[in-house]
Amino acid sequence: MHLKHNVWFFKNVLDKTWCDNIIKTYKPRATKKGKIGGDGVKQKAIANKKRRNSSIEWVFDKEVYKKLNPYLHMANKNAGWNFEVSWNEDIQFTKYEKGQYYNWHMDSFHQPFKNHKFSQYEGKIRKISCSVLLNDPKEYSGGDLEIGYNNNVETPLEKNKSNMNQCNLGQGSIIFFPGFVWHRVTPITKGTRYSLVMWTVGKPYV
Repeated sequence: MHLKHNVWFFKNVLDKTWCDNIIKTYKPRATKKGKIGGDGVKQKAIANKKRRNSSIEWVFDKEVYKKLNPYLHMANKNAGWNFEVSWNEDIQFTKYEKGQYYNWHMDSFHQPFKNHKFSQYEGKIRKISCSVLLNDPKEYSGGDLEIGYNNNVETPLEKNKSNMNQCNLGQGSIIFFPGFVWHRVTPITKGTRYSLVMWTVGKPYV
């Protein structure tokens, strides 16, 4: 699938107080290890520090969805994706400390959810990924969100990527990209990075 825009972002649109409150609420709870893999059907996600090293907690606050969803729909339209989307998965609060990272990966599965415990997911795939920068990038070093321009894994992503930190995105910025686009978070070398991640699902592409 050829896209004119592989990423769309809103710069510093969430106020500092809101972001700080999210961190204050979920920072003490972020004790689960981030996992990788799983296909939404048979395979379960597993912990693998060679691919991903971070701490997480799940966010079930409806007010957070209400805050992010208007930006989701604006990005879907303004980027020209116009994907059919219908439901958001649980939001993930992620904490990256010194030495932690998430290597190159994409968020979408190879097949739709099947026999899911929630009917809203049934037959759907991840279509849009969302990342929210909760703290000021000046508070940490490393931790760059890099997004590959080409969704072909055989393309050398190291030479073909967008470093969102170079766009001067600060606290409260929201970044959207299609679920099949490769991306990573580079290792933290100093401080701690906090973010929210949300995935939006819809019917498979025709």
